[in-house]
Amino acid sequence: MIHLGSFAVYNLLIGYLLIHREEPGLTSLLLYAAAMATHFVTSDFGLRDDHKHRCDRTGRWIMAAAVLAGWALGAATRLPELMTGFLFVFRAGGVVLNVPKEELPEDRQSRFRPFLGGAAAYALVIVAI
Repeated sequence: MIHLGSFAVYNLLIGYLLIHREEPGLTSLLLYAAAMATHFVTSDFGLRDDHKHRCDRTGRWIMAAAVLAGWALGAATRLPELMTGFLFVFRAGGVVLNVPKEELPEDRQSRFRPFLGGAAAYALVIVAI
């Protein structure tokens, strides 16, 4: 429950940052949503491996509700800019820690080149923004 609960809080944070992005506008929104949707897919596979029964029954609904709750919280409140910056850094650290954990485990025969290509393409998108 602690593992799923921490991911629910993490998803709440992602939903909050959906409203309070660094760059306003539709392009920024679409890029953020696409990046986080891809991240959710990767995280979902990892959570299902660890907690299949719980994820299938209630976990996926809790994770989705957490994103919506974060969005609603972001629409209703606004934290100071410095705190929002810390939340972005925390979210970025979560992505950096979760992606290699799920994408590069030895038991899944993952390949480093496609991972590196995806990381480079994402870096180009971030630089372009």
